[in-house]
Amino acid sequence: MSSPATTVPHRGVTTLFTLVLPLLLLAASILVVVGWLDELPAEVATHWGTDGVDAVGPASTMLATFAIMGGILTVGLWALACFAGQAAMTRRFATGTAVWLAVFLGGLLLVTFDAQRGLADAHDAGDIGGGVAAVLGVAFAVGIAAGCLVPRDPARPATGALPATTPTIPLDGDARAVWTRTVRQGTGWVVGLVAVVLASAVALGAGTEWWAGLILGVGLAPLFTLLRADVVVDRRGLTARTALPWPRLHVALDEVEDVAVVQVDPFGQFGGWGLRTGVDGSVGMVLRKGEGIEVRATGGRRVVVTVDDATTGAALLATLAGRGR
Repeated sequence: MSSPATTVPHRGVTTLFTLVLPLLLLAASILVVVGWLDELPAEVATHWGTDGVDAVGPASTMLATFAIMGGILTVGLWALACFAGQAAMTRRFATGTAVWLAVFLGGLLLVTFDAQRGLADAHDAGDIGGGVAAVLGVAFAVGIAAGCLVPRDPARPATGALPATTPTIPLDGDARAVWTRTVRQGTGWVVGLVAVVLASAVALGAGTEWWAGLILGVGLAPLFTLLRADVVVDRRGLTARTALPWPRLHVALDEVEDVAVVQVDPFGQFGGWGLRTGVDGSVGMVLRKGEGIEVRATGGRRVVVTVDDATTGAALLATLAGRGR
């Protein structure tokens, strides 16, 4: 399958939300903490265990670590969005993650240092679990909101016919047809996922602080939306969604340039299972290894969905997309 021209839309807005906003948020938090330095112990608490503070160190080291880590990750996410963000999902993922990271790291700094203001010994600092839980909730809310603000893909109708070698199916005139499939994970996979999430969260919480387990548990919770996916091919194009109505993958019929059936290696091509975006800008709903539908769309977009009977779904999509071209 040939590779169409690649274009990344809305780079200016994406840069604003994915690079400028997160760096400003993180910088603002660091500046607030710098203003508190005279109120802090000589060495500040850097880690809490089950019995309270169990590690201390210079405040400057902690601030530098957060600044460097946040800066590098933010620039990396911005690069992904601006150079491989052909699809809106890639740009929204990068923006939401960058803003989430900035709010979480900045909030964690504020909560950590605020608990130590006015103390002579950092070991006297109280529990910060409630503050961390609040920061986590705010970070998710703001990150999701930022991702939603990223503009959707502009309408980019295809200008040419699909390749003559693309398989189609016989379909009379303007006859309507719909193809649907549901991908479900097996019971063993579900039980295993529940066990891993719970065990990991409990183990981390028991070994450190309860809020550390909460962070891990909340972070892994979205995996449960990937236990099922519904895939539809109809007059609107290709639509794939998980157990929740959003987020979803959608390619409009008039933006389809080619369709194929491919063998999908989740780790090799997308770095794992789930609703994924690759470093080349490809997006996929990859719930298992095996056959899937690959759609090449205008603007250099590539969408992959793993599903049973991909041959029929791909052929119908090509047939519907080829009408009138």
